[in-house]
Amino acid sequence: MTKVKWFSLLLCIFLLGACQHHEDENSDGEHVHGAGYADWINGPTSDPLSPADALKSFNIQKGLTIETFAAEPLVQDPVLISFDAKGRAWVAEMTNFMLDVAGTGQTNPEGNIVIVEDTDGDNIADKRTVFLNNIVLPRTIAHVKGGILFADNESLYFAPNVNDKAGKVVMVDPTFAQGGNVEHKTNGLVLGPDNWLYNAESDKRYRVYPLSQELPIHAKELYRNKYWKIALSKTDYRGQWGISTDDYGRLFYNRNSFPMMTDNYRPNIAARNKNFIIKEKIQSNVSGREVYPSRETPGINRAYYTGKLDENNTMMTADAASGPVIFRGTALQALYGQAIFPEPAGHLVSAIRLSDSDGQVTGKPFYHKTELLTSQDERFRPVNTHTAPDGSLFIVDMYRGIIQDRTYLTRYLSEYILNKKLDEGVHMGRIYRVRQQGSSLTPIRDLSELSSKALVETLNDENGFYRDTARRLLIERQDKSIITALEQLALSADKDYMQLGALWSLEGLDAISVNLLAQLIKDPSNKVKVHAIRHGEMLSSQAQQTLLTAIKRNGLLESHSYEIAAELIAALPLYQTQDSLPLLASLAAKWQKQPMTNAIALSGLEGKEQAFIASLTDIKTQEKMKTLFAKKPKKVKAMKTHLTGTDLDIYKRGMKIYKSKGACNGCHGTNGEGIAFAGPPLAESEWVTGSPERLAALLLNGLTGPVHVKGKLYDPGIAMPGIKDSFGVSLAEMTALMAYLRNSWGNKGSLLTITEVYKVDAQTKDRKGPYTEAELISEFD
Repeated sequence: MTKVKWFSLLLCIFLLGACQHHEDENSDGEHVHGAGYADWINGPTSDPLSPADALKSFNIQKGLTIETFAAEPLVQDPVLISFDAKGRAWVAEMTNFMLDVAGTGQTNPEGNIVIVEDTDGDNIADKRTVFLNNIVLPRTIAHVKGGILFADNESLYFAPNVNDKAGKVVMVDPTFAQGGNVEHKTNGLVLGPDNWLYNAESDKRYRVYPLSQELPIHAKELYRNKYWKIALSKTDYRGQWGISTDDYGRLFYNRNSFPMMTDNYRPNIAARNKNFIIKEKIQSNVSGREVYPSRETPGINRAYYTGKLDENNTMMTADAASGPVIFRGTALQALYGQAIFPEPAGHLVSAIRLSDSDGQVTGKPFYHKTELLTSQDERFRPVNTHTAPDGSLFIVDMYRGIIQDRTYLTRYLSEYILNKKLDEGVHMGRIYRVRQQGSSLTPIRDLSELSSKALVETLNDENGFYRDTARRLLIERQDKSIITALEQLALSADKDYMQLGALWSLEGLDAISVNLLAQLIKDPSNKVKVHAIRHGEMLSSQAQQTLLTAIKRNGLLESHSYEIAAELIAALPLYQTQDSLPLLASLAAKWQKQPMTNAIALSGLEGKEQAFIASLTDIKTQEKMKTLFAKKPKKVKAMKTHLTGTDLDIYKRGMKIYKSKGACNGCHGTNGEGIAFAGPPLAESEWVTGSPERLAALLLNGLTGPVHVKGKLYDPGIAMPGIKDSFGVSLAEMTALMAYLRNSWGNKGSLLTITEVYKVDAQTKDRKGPYTEAELISEFD
């Protein structure tokens, strides 16, 4: 590659700005579905409805009712709720999100965190208090002693609560949500039953500890104040927007086109061994992708692609699945413990019936070919769902015309928005309550005023919100006087998940005893047994030996339940006893027919993998484990390139595009490692390092369907959009992006000039829709 060619490209990118991809006026319209996009675009406008009229637009399941809890001006552009110990709704407002199709002023610091509450007892909000303003796209709120943790578009902060106004804000983690666009940034901070705060679109988890408590291995202190210190630890990368937890510690999350996903095994085992990272089968999709809107939905990106809409111009599969919840309230009894997710592009909220078979979760639609609720209003944009303190389901409606971020906004959708005037009527928003008809709402209680003894009793509450909040407050107080009461509750609570709440409260007080665990492993519930085994990891070696003796005496090693066996296989490597590894070897040999057995075992054997494999007496198990460990994924390092000089400058420009307007890292990972259910790896991928013309054609037009990378089949379930469909990335920028892709993470590939990219663009200009793997191979190999 000559310096002259690269100098021309450098000028194009940095100076001219005129190397924008040309817009073929017919490129979208010739591969439309049904009547054609002109009919969709030129239809009647979708004007905002008043809160009262919006309620009339809903179709809701028989026996359920929907009510407005809050509407503008009390809430504006809401994206999530976090309830405090008083039962008040703390709402994050992204007031600058996509005010027009260009996203003008989107990163201006004008977002809010507000407290919305009902002060007169009529179950309708009547008071708005601005706790903190001037935030760039607030996306996370979590309550901690003395204030809140919250995140903006980049970082995590602590804001002290001074009479419902923020005190001096302190940065906790500057890297919390760095990189990516607004759709692919870390969010969540949901309190898991194990007392860690988990996130979506992230491999980070956080935990608040007492100042005097020692941190666990692999946890790093980030910040401390007079109340507590906060630690960071690695976890498995999961989810996109929103995350929830069930009563047993399982995390649930989703991606745009995969409405409900979960971990197949306990959280964190995939990433806990730096020498062996599990990359497969840890996460699974527990629902179908089908959705059933009650109105036409041509206002979605690439609605013209075949398979997007049915003959009635209605979307067939989820396109924008958002903040899910495992409902744990009392006002929808049939839905307790079931999964619920909103779909703002389809103007609906869906429910999934979950089933648990020996610890493995599956799901199916709760309602047959219909939804929990749908709306005829095109501006109904449900983006999050929550279990409310009153026992009902709260739905956060951003209520707006534009829901698609500018990074992925196609020319078609932009024209649709403008013609339908969906860019008008901003700074609105609603929070809805859904409950069973005739059901009574739980009176809101202020748990912050309760004694520690009363909080222990609250761990028996039927509403999951109150149980979680009571556990949090007990741990914050560090009141050791209630240890005996917690132990009694762990042994005798009404339900097994209430027992677990007491057990994890004890863990938060650093008060787990071997005597308690030895009793819990005899509990009738396998869930209780599993958590007792897990807590054994925290004991001294002498106490672990006592617990192991009880485990053997009570027959858990001979159990026919793989849920119990998998937990033992995960925990035994961390038991510091003489017989823990021989017992692990025996269990691994016994459960070889389960495909994850060897991976789970290796995940806990950091630094001991080779010695353990060598010690195995079962030859088949030894060979399988040896082969698996030899295939351990390589750790990929970013910014590893052989390029220098001007070529390196172009490479760096491409890196910025990869992480920002190209939004590639949202599906393919920061280091090109790939993300499950989103995108295959780019590191050492033949699609990246092979024919540069083929890569250019792929980036221009997109890719759909399954694809093989290094002999392995990947099926993200969604099409990768092509750059020609978007306003966002010019051909000059795409050329720089290719330089980055082809020369990062160990990749080495030749470079294309802007002229050569234009040639591929002209060659594929008549292409209608994304390529398939076979088409790319046929055309460019």
